[in-house]
Amino acid sequence: MENNLTGDASFRSPNANGDAAPFVTIVGPRSASKVSGTVVVQIRASDDQDAPGTLNVQVSFDDGVIWFTAISVLGTLYDFNWETPAGEDGVLYTLVARATDMSGNMAESRSILVAVDNVFAEKLASSAPQPNN
Repeated sequence: MENNLTGDASFRSPNANGDAAPFVTIVGPRSASKVSGTVVVQIRASDDQDAPGTLNVQVSFDDGVIWFTAISVLGTLYDFNWETPAGEDGVLYTLVARATDMSGNMAESRSILVAVDNVFAEKLASSAPQPNN
């Protein structure tokens, strides 16, 4: 199954009861993009058996070592606000999402790579015109 927004796919397989694992994909940021400051990681997750917004959706920034819970914002869309680490410019992060349905079936998205670029963002902010008091 493929998501038209990113071309990403998750792998689904049915359990012994015939209940397939959820579908999950990272919608944004796009793979190979540069990110800075607070980044909204958007994940789309759905399941044939469970109502929209009821899945346990998590995201990892270290290829699945530590997981953070995303919040359901609208139907099958989940968000997590990621504060990119200051002082780690040029560092690549591997983002992956996973979703678990009410039956305990779990699926992972394909991973994406992003680069942190906070130095450019800080320079841009400091060069912006300041309002007159």
